[in-house]
Amino acid sequence: MVVEVFLPFHSPGVVLAIYEREKLSISEVVKANEAAFPSLPETMAQIDKIWQAMDLCIERGLKSEGALFGVLKVKRRAKEFHAALLDSDDKDSLSVMDWADLLALAVNDENVAGGRVFKAPSNGASGVIPAVF
Repeated sequence: MVVEVFLPFHSPGVVLAIYEREKLSISEVVKANEAAFPSLPETMAQIDKIWQAMDLCIERGLKSEGALFGVLKVKRRAKEFHAALLDSDDKDSLSVMDWADLLALAVNDENVAGGRVFKAPSNGASGVIPAVF
């Protein structure tokens, strides 16, 4: 099924041009395009479902500890990193990146542990999308 969307784009440059021309945020551009599919409420419900799965993965990653699967017995890192961030009084403007790193790490730990995998590779880019959301 081919669906023609309202604001088509295939590169970041085109998205920025749409942003300037239409005065819409990137999320508004994507939402306008999603409206071209049969049911926007159904699409939004699916997005909510995906977010809930990512959020649960992050939560499990932050709470779990111990060794990950495999012969190397690599230690889970997210719970300890989380505790360190909570104890930190770092006021550096870039410290927010530590929190984004933590969320990505929590997802990575879960992926390697055999939890829900959102994207391969399992200890690389897999946590970026949930962390950014």
